[in-house]
Amino acid sequence: MDILKKSESVLKAKKIIIENCSFNRTFDEIISGELESKITKKIENIDEEEYKVALQLSIKNSENTMMAEVTVSGLFKFEGEEKSPYKKNIIEKNTVSILFPYLRAQMTLLTAQPNLQPIVLPPI
Repeated sequence: MDILKKSESVLKAKKIIIENCSFNRTFDEIISGELESKITKKIENIDEEEYKVALQLSIKNSENTMMAEVTVSGLFKFEGEEKSPYKKNIIEKNTVSILFPYLRAQMTLLTAQPNLQPIVLPPI
């Protein structure tokens, strides 16, 4: 067996897009640097092998004078055995690991605004 074929992942990213990107801010001064964040994932089964995974991050400050939201979505194909005991784990965790760097980068770009310190999320 070819060693390269043996080491290929059973999960393939077919397409990754920034599905939503929004930023709202008032003219009010941002007093506190405290932020509230919420991250969610949504997994949609397209067919036996394909899955659409959306990762959404919403961040706002405690005064509600700034709000940013980014949704990154990916279309993934699972090429392993249908009854694999690892399938659920791979789809739920590996897809998020693939999408998160795009979410992280987009949030930093979105919040690099005048009179605002950019939000830089730590890598995972």
